[in-house]
Amino acid sequence: MRSVLAQTLRDIELIVVDDGSRDNTSDVVASFDDDRVVFIRCEHCAGAAAARNIGINAARAEWIAFQDSDDEWLLDKLSQQLRAVNSAPDNTALVCCGYVVMGRTGKVIYVGADRRKQLGDWAADNIYDFSFITPTWLARKDALLTIGKFDEALPNLEDWELAFRLFRNFKMIALDAPLVVKHGSEDSINPDKLSRSISLAAILERHRDIWLKTPEVLSKLYDELGSCQCMSGDVGAGRRSLRLAARYSPSSPKTWIKWIASHFGRQAYARLARLAR
Repeated sequence: MRSVLAQTLRDIELIVVDDGSRDNTSDVVASFDDDRVVFIRCEHCAGAAAARNIGINAARAEWIAFQDSDDEWLLDKLSQQLRAVNSAPDNTALVCCGYVVMGRTGKVIYVGADRRKQLGDWAADNIYDFSFITPTWLARKDALLTIGKFDEALPNLEDWELAFRLFRNFKMIALDAPLVVKHGSEDSINPDKLSRSISLAAILERHRDIWLKTPEVLSKLYDELGSCQCMSGDVGAGRRSLRLAARYSPSSPKTWIKWIASHFGRQAYARLARLAR
């Protein structure tokens, strides 16, 4: 909250959606004496997608930025993104920015934007691994309402799925500057293999046509899906996904090895994965 309220762009509203937390969130919010803060309390935890959609519906501004409880913005994040909006094509609906990941072990990773992404040149070969987390987003509210906001049925990767819908309908650009710091947290849902496999399967079912002309990309996505399914215990589904991955990239020895390992059950597959790491 401090990193949002300290933005060089002062004319903002900060909508805090408390998604059924059991900690002292309401006390923390109440400690901020700032009339730009709006607090919305949900009695029951509905998930990240639902919480973000509540914020979208409540927002009054034309452009909406997202923040998570374990991340922070640099002081001029919003100012730099709005300047980019002013020079972008009229149908631009999303401006992302670079970010720094601060791991719990002290490791620091920088995620930026290459020249193509800065120019809004997104295509099948560079949209599939969309790496810009939602705290890096500045999105046009009417565009989000037009395409349906975040999918609340997905346990995670809801930002990926929404980014693919934006890609189909609008222009997107990304700034290379690291304007967000992401801190690793214990309750992150991304590492959960079962949740990831459910969401990734839904994304492939809906958006598979984007990558039909880039079979190597489809192979990577089905390979990841198969690995997640095997690691979460659904080895049969994982084997079928890995077979699809091999079909789209038959010369990949790693995919064939994973497919063979899947015939020996979850534990054998998990041992192979640990050995590979």
